[in-house]
Amino acid sequence: MPPPEVSIILPVYNAEAFLDEALESILQQSFLQKGGLLEVSAFDDGSSDGSAAVLQRWAERLTAAFPETFTFTSGANEERLRAARRGEARAEAYAEEERPSQDPPSRRPSPDRCSLCARATAPEALQRKKANGAGYCESCRQLSKEEWQAKRREAYERRTGLRRGGAPAAGEGGAQRAQRPQGVPCGIGFACNSAIRQSRGTFLCRFDADDVMHPERVERQVEALRAQPPELRERTILGTGFVRMPEDATPRYTQWLNDMTEEQLMSQRFREVTLLHPTWMYHRRVWETVGGYTHDTTVGEDIVFFHQHLEKGGRLLRLREPLLHYRCHPGQRSWRLPRREVQSAKAAAFERQVLSTQPWREGFGVVGAGRDARDFCKALSPEALRKVRAFYEVDPKKIGKSIAFPFADGTHQVPVLEQPKLQIPFVVCVALERGYQVLSAIARDQPTAQEGVDYFHLV
Repeated sequence: MPPPEVSIILPVYNAEAFLDEALESILQQSFLQKGGLLEVSAFDDGSSDGSAAVLQRWAERLTAAFPETFTFTSGANEERLRAARRGEARAEAYAEEERPSQDPPSRRPSPDRCSLCARATAPEALQRKKANGAGYCESCRQLSKEEWQAKRREAYERRTGLRRGGAPAAGEGGAQRAQRPQGVPCGIGFACNSAIRQSRGTFLCRFDADDVMHPERVERQVEALRAQPPELRERTILGTGFVRMPEDATPRYTQWLNDMTEEQLMSQRFREVTLLHPTWMYHRRVWETVGGYTHDTTVGEDIVFFHQHLEKGGRLLRLREPLLHYRCHPGQRSWRLPRREVQSAKAAAFERQVLSTQPWREGFGVVGAGRDARDFCKALSPEALRKVRAFYEVDPKKIGKSIAFPFADGTHQVPVLEQPKLQIPFVVCVALERGYQVLSAIARDQPTAQEGVDYFHLV
């Protein structure tokens, strides 16, 4: 059989309740019905329910229905599956891995060493969130997010004798620690990368195990990508419109994404990922250029991939047709992402893509002086935070005050000014659904300001 043109990338974790409906929608794809070469590449990230049996049953059914054109490739996180069979729940595994009070003395935070780099440091120079918790030296507190994550991995290996994912680390104690139960899944980024590596398709079609495809989804997206010139085709992420399940879930978010113009895909990219991740289809070269999804489970893998794609010259396109039914349910991981980590990822991308350019590097303002605006500023690096010149407000109770941001060498005081004094460039840190008065004020006070050039939405 020739290699598939399209590989559906399907990460799976405890999705037994939804998999039948999801895989039935693959069976109904017009792309398959018309003889297209299609592969499903599923990766089970340690499910403890019946997901594996459902995948096996559908692999046989789909292959029997399209023996000449369909391929089902499956893989699994075997260490996590073994842990799941032992009955280790996710919460129990986290408790086991994060229970400092029961750690031996050698693994407790040292009072005179940095918990990240292990460098000997005077106790009074270590910054701690809790009295007896981890302490970090001044050098580590100045690291970028990427450098911090690398140091965290090193500290984890040094402390546990294990590499991330359960493999023994080099050094004394590794063999003994390798027997420690590992019940926590590695996350969507790890599962997506694993599914992509085992796949063979030219185009990669992201699909979540709890969603449902429109029958023409694959066909319509493949046609759109084929129509692009080769040099553009290999650096384009193509999304689609979607329907929420149930329809009354997250109505503002759904309307915002579905009504977005082509220009807003870029101009509003710091507010949220402007193409819904489960609707993405892209050439394999896109994944190779970015270097794959992040394995960091504290931030959305789509946020990191999305901005790295753009920073490497990538493009965004969208088909307006609703070609996916996007399910909303309490078990969704996106509901559990730490707000601070998501904000930090967006702020870091904003610094790299915007604050390095003129006139932004000379300073900028912030529309709004509420929690969202303060949280955005706190997520900036110290260098970027010093570029904030003023907050602009319509609330008379806030105007005339100032907001202080402490630094090691002093305090950065930012005044809160009335909205009519607004100067470009600026960012908007007021939610669009609550900010119509603010947006009309922007149009009044800076009528020539261009979104995506003179200002960006960050909330």
